[in-house]
Amino acid sequence: MERTQRRLEEIKTEGYRIDFSDAFNDAFEIYKRVALMAGLAFIVCIITIALLAGGIASVFAITSGTANYFSPEDIAALSGVNLIIYILSTVVLSGFVSPFLGGLMVMARNVDAGEDASFSDAFSCFRQPYFVPLFVQSVLISAVSVGVSQIIQTYAPGIGFLGTLFSLFVSFITMMTVPLVVFGNMPPVEAIQGSVVVVMKSPGTLLGLVICAGLLSLVGLIAFCIGIFFTVPFLYVMYYVIYKHSVGITVHDEIEDIGESDTF
Repeated sequence: MERTQRRLEEIKTEGYRIDFSDAFNDAFEIYKRVALMAGLAFIVCIITIALLAGGIASVFAITSGTANYFSPEDIAALSGVNLIIYILSTVVLSGFVSPFLGGLMVMARNVDAGEDASFSDAFSCFRQPYFVPLFVQSVLISAVSVGVSQIIQTYAPGIGFLGTLFSLFVSFITMMTVPLVVFGNMPPVEAIQGSVVVVMKSPGTLLGLVICAGLLSLVGLIAFCIGIFFTVPFLYVMYYVIYKHSVGITVHDEIEDIGESDTF
């Protein structure tokens, strides 16, 4: 964590240089090696999240009398206690997704280090010391993003698009939080702050990389929508590569305890 903190201080004062084409090519090369395993893991994650969401929706429908909990009309009409329950449910659900996204980045890191892609890598962050800080950082970010967005859409529907823009902006400036937790061993709040520093030092290039990665992730919709499960992971490979090209990755081995490591 100390190396990461020092690097963030350097970025804060001196900035950093990230080449668009180098980062994109690096991400694509890594993605080609993780696409199959990451896609299969993504399918498992989506099924699990869908079951959890269905359970939460059923409980909410019973307690609130709202039959179509996830319809846009019902969500926009929520207020008071029901609105709070909806926001909390969404925030908690996102907290369980975050460790999976961290696992995809671990998979990318391992492949980048010369190892083979492993299905288990995608779920490696559901154990300590990763799960709790990843869950907490996601809850903090989602509470602000979802909370503000939903309040705007509920109480000012005429400018509801501002809520969507706010959520996208928060997602953009906090996209380095997960890798800072996983690879930099940073606490949730410090990781969020560090992510803002990294992103705001080169927002144009990073936005371009994220937009391109997002568009390519949607290519899977062409393959009867099933392909989306195998293309969406490219976006999170890109997050890993952006982190690698900005903050840097330290690869620890068995002799980590005596302070030796390699950086690339």
